Amino acid sequence: MTAQAVVVTVCNVVQVVEEQVEFTLVELCRSCLADDALVAELVAHGVLEPAGVGPDSWRFSGSSLAVTRRAQRLIDDLGVNAAGAAVAIELLARIDRLERGAGA
Repeated sequence: MTAQAVVVTVCNVVQVVEEQVEFTLVELCRSCLADDALVAELVAHGVLEPAGVGPDSWRFSGSSLAVTRRAQRLIDDLGVNAAGAAVAIELLARIDRLERGAGA
C-alpha cells in the first residue's frame, strides 16, 4: 500500500479516504479477507480493473477495496458464486449511475 493511503475500518465497514491509494494483490486480499482466486475472477469478469499485466504486477485502486469487500459479503451472506457477485455488483453500479443521473 502506498504511503499516502488512509483506510478506516469500523465494524467491518471500510472507507477509503484517499482514492489515489494502490494495493497489490496480496494487500487487497489481506484487507478484504478474500483469496486471490476471487480477486482473479472479479478481474476476469471486468469488475476489477487493475493496472499491470498479471497477478504479480497488478495494482488496484482504492475503490477496488470496496468492490472486493462487497463481493466477499455477497458470497458469504447470500451464497452466490464469484460470477453471481460480479453480476450483482455491475447491476448495483448501473442503478447508482442511473439514480445520480436522475438526481435521485
